Amino acid sequence: MYVEGEGYYQERGKEPIILKSGDVIKCEKNTEHWHSSTKESDVTYLAIYGGDTPTTWTEVLTQEYYDSVAEKFNKN
Repeated sequence: MYVEGEGYYQERGKEPIILKSGDVIKCEKNTEHWHSSTKESDVTYLAIYGGDTPTTWTEVLTQEYYDSVAEKFNKN
């Protein structure tokens, strides 16, 4: 749950979205995704992890891709 601020969220193969305070995302097991604050706002969120398997970190989000997402939302 996003407690404060705004952030970007994207699951692999889907379009990125903006999440705001009060929004809740349920990320299914084995769903590759990334999330971060926007360029204009810090973000505070609560995450609950379940199960016995630890998180698998895949790749690092590039600055270029992050900037392209921010630019897309700033055009709207």
